[in-house]
Amino acid sequence: MWVHALADATLACGGKAVALSRLIRAGLPVPDGFAIEDAAFRSVVGDIEVDDPSRIGHVLDEAARRASTAELPADFLDEVARRARALGPLVVVRSSATIEDRDAGSAAGVFSSSGPIAPEEVPHLLVMVWGSALTPLAAAYAQRRRGGLAIGAVVQRFVEGERATIYTRPPGTPAADRALVQRGAELRRVPRAEVPVALRAEEAIGATTGADVEVVGDWIVQARPIVHPPAIAPRAPAPPALLASLVADGRAWTWDVGHNPDPLSPAQAGLVERVEHAGTTPYAMRVCAGHLYTAPRTGAPRPAAVATLAEVEHRMATALGLARRDGGDGVWAWHDAPAEAPPLAEAIDRYVAFAGIYANDMTPLVAAQPRGTAAAPPSAPLDPTTLLARLGILAPAWDVAVATYGERPGVLQAALMKRGLASLSSGADLRERDDIWFARAQLLARRAILARADELGIDRDDAFWIPLDELLDGKLLDPDEVRRTASAHRAAAERARRWEMPLVVGGPPPPVGESLRGVGTGPRVVGRVVRFATLASTVTVGHGDVIVARAVTPALAVQVVGCAALVSETGGLLDHGAALARELGITCVVGCRDAWSRLSDGMLVTVDGDNGSVEVSEGAASTRS
Repeated sequence: MWVHALADATLACGGKAVALSRLIRAGLPVPDGFAIEDAAFRSVVGDIEVDDPSRIGHVLDEAARRASTAELPADFLDEVARRARALGPLVVVRSSATIEDRDAGSAAGVFSSSGPIAPEEVPHLLVMVWGSALTPLAAAYAQRRRGGLAIGAVVQRFVEGERATIYTRPPGTPAADRALVQRGAELRRVPRAEVPVALRAEEAIGATTGADVEVVGDWIVQARPIVHPPAIAPRAPAPPALLASLVADGRAWTWDVGHNPDPLSPAQAGLVERVEHAGTTPYAMRVCAGHLYTAPRTGAPRPAAVATLAEVEHRMATALGLARRDGGDGVWAWHDAPAEAPPLAEAIDRYVAFAGIYANDMTPLVAAQPRGTAAAPPSAPLDPTTLLARLGILAPAWDVAVATYGERPGVLQAALMKRGLASLSSGADLRERDDIWFARAQLLARRAILARADELGIDRDDAFWIPLDELLDGKLLDPDEVRRTASAHRAAAERARRWEMPLVVGGPPPPVGESLRGVGTGPRVVGRVVRFATLASTVTVGHGDVIVARAVTPALAVQVVGCAALVSETGGLLDHGAALARELGITCVVGCRDAWSRLSDGMLVTVDGDNGSVEVSEGAASTRS
């Protein structure tokens, strides 16, 4: 019942079991064992769907409860016990999920396996392995793979010996005639001919672009297809004519890649132009080919910094027309029942007034305090409802055209699902508080633009993709013409997104500071450092963020999908976390010694995955608008 000899494993037993059965049939040395169908798991927890992020937490909790309390059929347990005893004094129980170890994805490190145990412990460990499919990480991965959550298992005789991971082709180069062999922290590049057993495993499982083979002593304990990083088309340089105005200005203009790596919508560009026209910020701003560039403003008097955070926040709140929630926690918020958005012209004036206070007073306060300085005393962890309400004003990008999480609660639910809520509290870091304030200004402008679109009877999304002056004027705006104009601007932004924008225009490139080395994969990318102290460090991850961590885990790789790159002080190129980062198309450098201590939040860095290098650009200041 649900149990098969390992050589006879079927697709119902999961990806790992099928691969091992093929190795056995090819005559390769695989430890004796048996496979358990995913039907045993489903008989306990039922079919689990991961399509609805708002319900997945409840679904997983209920499934975990059923798994921990259900009584498995006696004949199934008897057969498992009999087969386990026949394997010897020590066995291992390994996951074999239906979305694991396949051509489309490896799920490296997503599901659990046990160390050596006595045969009588197998039923208990089987439930533990099943439980690894009932985690937020597994659900998030399954959602990306557009699959359900079902898991089989493999029980094998435990074998002792030195463990090695062999990639029969280097990741990212499926035609290369060399292999990678990792033993502990040592990584060797060798000709393929030097790993004959791994090559036989590659052929047995039909991995035409290379196999990831784990060997213990003389035994093969795993073989799966290598999931190579998706191909990324090289970026062409931005046309020189588009950069000419910045060059002619004579100042050194720096791309604000850390906050705005993507081209701005016409609405956001219009806000930038109005802030620049006011001349109240210590830096000048220009939008070039859709991208935001800044330069120090010369000769402009800088107001004296306000002494306290409370004073600065009061001035910003007044500019935006906010009222303080009487919660006693020192956190400013929108009214519980937000008033209607002001007219667009008034909202723009408020935005410009806010930008001057933010740039001259809030930014210096943030810059003067190290990461980790709390703006308010820590409190107990927030419940999910409160957390969702508080973070709802944030958006995935600093552009008013991008909907907030509050407008798309399922997106934030999914983000929180991937990391848990244990260490998120209301004691916000000052830099995170800084982000919240900027998000409030963005939301004020966004609401006013949406209201203006409704007033004019045009498509709400299109309103962000026509010039702000036209939206303000509103005369003779035909919905069809608006749609055509918006479509043209979207197409222009998509073209600009594919250009390789220079970090500095009109001056020397920023000098390279520290250069850190590790091993990795992926194309050269530029971004702003965001350090992750824990898996609950932050909720929003931007396209321009370079995530720096002590270690790259599978959970981290899944939760930061969309970031520019991952950098880790520890780990190997063939470890599970790095493998999953590659599968998800994230440039990754691991084993980058001292990265955590030497890189700080906000630094502009260039990460070259294929070269295994991280270079710090000095003097490349960035801002937002």
